[in-house]
Amino acid sequence: MTLDISNWGSFKYGDIFEVKKGKRLTKEDFTCGDTPFIGAIDSNNGYRDFIGQEPIHEANTITVNYNGSVGEAFYQPKPFWASDDVNVLYPKFRLNKYIAMFLLPLIKKEKYRFSYGRKWESTRMKESIIRLPINVQGDIDVDFMENYILSLNNTQTIEDPYCNIIKKSVAPHFHLTLDIGNWENFELSTLFTIEKGERLTVYDRVKDTEGNNIALITASSENNGVVDYISFSEYSEIKECWENQITVDMFFNVFFHPYKYFSDDNVYTLIPKFTCNKYVSVFIVSILKKLRYKYSFGRQARLSRIIEEKIKLPTKNNQPDFEFMENYIKSLPYSSSI
Repeated sequence: MTLDISNWGSFKYGDIFEVKKGKRLTKEDFTCGDTPFIGAIDSNNGYRDFIGQEPIHEANTITVNYNGSVGEAFYQPKPFWASDDVNVLYPKFRLNKYIAMFLLPLIKKEKYRFSYGRKWESTRMKESIIRLPINVQGDIDVDFMENYILSLNNTQTIEDPYCNIIKKSVAPHFHLTLDIGNWENFELSTLFTIEKGERLTVYDRVKDTEGNNIALITASSENNGVVDYISFSEYSEIKECWENQITVDMFFNVFFHPYKYFSDDNVYTLIPKFTCNKYVSVFIVSILKKLRYKYSFGRQARLSRIIEEKIKLPTKNNQPDFEFMENYIKSLPYSSSI
């Protein structure tokens, strides 16, 4: 199926959604339970914790951050509690997880319009415009949206939008502390061998009809950088395939990939010169992401800049303390879901 947006219609959020606000609840007031607590974050489907309070919002709705990570949106398949930094969209049309997956990118692409100083609060959201496919009657064409998502080759990745979220009750956690005053700078080139991906245009991508496809990573801030799935057998002999590595793209979007992947020439794979695991990788990714502000379309992160880039890391005997990094990540709530 193709997307011809020239025939789409414009709708006010307030006309097609009932926009409800979350409710403030401090961490000190959390009790132990299984109710998802949705906060204004940009990952983990918005799940910040699980609490004992009864849900205040219904399942089959969409949450949109109006504060914090403004404009991040997630589909909520279960009843939940949303913080007061989150708006909840109750559809006035048929909604399911496939229709929601069509809507989410359209909602999130508007986040550049908002910021801490211009929040997407409910009054402003109700007047905001979203363009959607329409049928011959001029109504929202939910059937098209659902069928479009179902036509994609990777619909299995959205069969359960919260399948990777560990559903635990709130409980005290032991946390290691971060004293960055004692951290030291290390050049990326001393820590990693940096490998550039190879050019592969949309028209050159080939899929395996038997389903033996692996992820293709390109320059993107969404979906862990995965833009497509391409044939492993077609490219494995001529292109390098990586697994369990960190990537940095031309705009310094940073991701860890615990699966096999190819990458294009706008993406660099960081191959560690030290013994690494997923916990250390996640720690380093969080540090690397702090450098993204330095790069843009006009100042891209190319190899010459990346090899000279420095990151601050915890140290032991003047060397990176990878054991501390691993233990710190393991000490965090829900680290078992990594």
